[in-house]
Order: sequence, then structure tokens, then C-alpha cells
Amino acid sequence: MRLVLCGITAYEFWRSSLSIVPPDFRGFLNTSKLTDFLHDTGADVNKLLVNTGGSLSTDLHLLVESQQERRIAPHIFCHSVPAGTRLPKGSIYQISDEIAVVSPGLCFLQLVSELDDLALARAGCDLTALYRRDATRNRDLIQLDDAAFTKQDLLDYLASVPDYRGAKHAMRIASWVLDRARSPREVSMAMLMNMPTKAGGYGFPDLKANQVIQLSDELQALARREHLECDILLPNGDMLEYNSSTHHDTDEELEFDFEKIATLQTMQRTVIPVSTRQFNDFDKFDTIMRGVNSRLGIRRKAGDSVLARRRGLHEQLLNAEKAQRFEENLVDTARWRLVVAHG
Repeated sequence: MRLVLCGITAYEFWRSSLSIVPPDFRGFLNTSKLTDFLHDTGADVNKLLVNTGGSLSTDLHLLVESQQERRIAPHIFCHSVPAGTRLPKGSIYQISDEIAVVSPGLCFLQLVSELDDLALARAGCDLTALYRRDATRNRDLIQLDDAAFTKQDLLDYLASVPDYRGAKHAMRIASWVLDRARSPREVSMAMLMNMPTKAGGYGFPDLKANQVIQLSDELQALARREHLECDILLPNGDMLEYNSSTHHDTDEELEFDFEKIATLQTMQRTVIPVSTRQFNDFDKFDTIMRGVNSRLGIRRKAGDSVLARRRGLHEQLLNAEKAQRFEENLVDTARWRLVVAHG
């Protein structure tokens, strides 16, 4: 049986630890051979249903060869590539002989029809983040040394499929993405700071997340590491650091945080700390952001309507975090074992 995971299912795959070193990873599937790979997908879906007793516990989104093969079965949603659309190289990864998955770029494009703009932007941040969710323990995060897929990769892919349905809208929302986040909370903070004012954000230009700062030998001794990462680098060189007990809950981790700030200050860098309590309270966070405005030389004062939009976006982002945590607790990771086992 041969199946291609797409849409929401592909998104769940790419943001999980399964995407770090997929079993029997085969690299790109030549899209000119996609027809051969997807031959008789309808029968394969029926086989999957038979092997699983006729139903799945969670939704499964699959790519099929043509409109004629789309069929609705309990918890199985089939999607076809729009007629006449040629997928560029690198659109599909083959995980094994039996299973493939659409690339992060094509996944993002497919999500245009599934998610609202805010959720789509968050998905873009997830796909380009420096963390993955542990597929066996959903609330745990696994940190990556570097991103396998960046915002620039996303923009380049979208530019290569200008005629694909939703590509223009996807490109606009992709501009809201800030890559290289190391936690869902960093994603929320980055989105609030990065998104345009009309969408409820602060619209800060040229933000960078978790940029690597190389250290001299002397500073390496002070920091006890070869380099540092700053949570969010502002265009004037100032750094915003999110201090969370969630990810800094041991004495050793707290020690590292203190040493990091001391090292940055030794380098004459201005560090602006933000605590969990300060981010959760919009008024407190907005006070910090007004200070950032002043440091960046942005003098215009936000009116009531702008503040209302920002407050609304802040609330939406916090609610999205809670919903995502709830969703992760419900995710049945057996779906992956199921798909591979019955492949």
C-alpha cells in the first residue's frame, strides 16, 4: 500500500519528532513518478480501512492522484493536486517504500484552505521552528541544532508555485512568520511583535529569533559555551529574552541563564527580560513594547483602535497555546504506528 500524507496530517508529522530522523528515510520522491507511486490509491485506502476495522481514531489526510479518486470515509480525507498543476522538485519526501509526505512548503500551501490566517501563520512558525514535539510524549519538546526548513525556504517554495490555488494568500501570510523559535511561547511572542499593526501586531521590522552569537575564548569561559543564542534580536542590536520556568526549571538551567545575560552585558548588549507573568498580562507586555519602541526610535503613539487589536491578538495567541496543549494531550500517536504497520 502506498500513501502520501498531506495537509493537517503532514503538518502533524513535520512538527513531531518523527520528522527529525524518519524511519528508512528515502529523500525526495520524483514528482514525475507520483502517478506511479499513487497508483490505485483508492484500493489502498480501502485496505487501510479493512486493516483498521473500518475506522480510525483520528483524522488522516491523504494525497490522491486525481479528483476521481477522492472519497470520503470515516476520518479519512483525500485531496488531489489541482488539475494542470506541476509540483516542483522537492514537493514530496518519500519516507519508506510505502509512505511519503508532502514537503513543509506544500503542506503550508495546503493549509490555506484548512486554517484561518492566524493559525496558518502559527503553522508556518511551527514548520520553521527549532523544536519538535516528542511523538511518544506529546508535551515534551526536542530541540534542534539548526532548522531543516527556514522562512526563506518557505518563501522560495511558494514563489515556485504561483499558479497553485491559494499561493498568493499563502505568500502574504508567510511574511508574518518568524522562524527559529524554540518553544510555542516564543512563537506567540514573535508573532505578536512581528505581525503588522493592521493584523494586531506591533509590526517591528527585521526581527530575528535565536540568532547565534559567536564568543571569544575569554567570553566562552564566562558563558561556559562556545556561542550564545538570543531569543529575539531587535534591529538595533538589543535582545529580548523570555525567562520561563517551564523551560528553565533546574538550578543548572537558571545558572546558564544568569551567565548568558552577564556575558551579553559584558559585550555591551542591552538585554530586555520578559517573564511569563509579564507576557500573560497584556498591559505589562505592552509597557515593555512601548519601551522597545522608544529604543528603536519609533515615536508614534498607538491609538485606542490599535491597542484593541493588539489586546485581541494577544488573547487569541494565548488561547491558541492552550488549545494546542489540549490537542497534544489528545493526539493518538498510534496513528503513525498504524499507518506504517499497515503500509
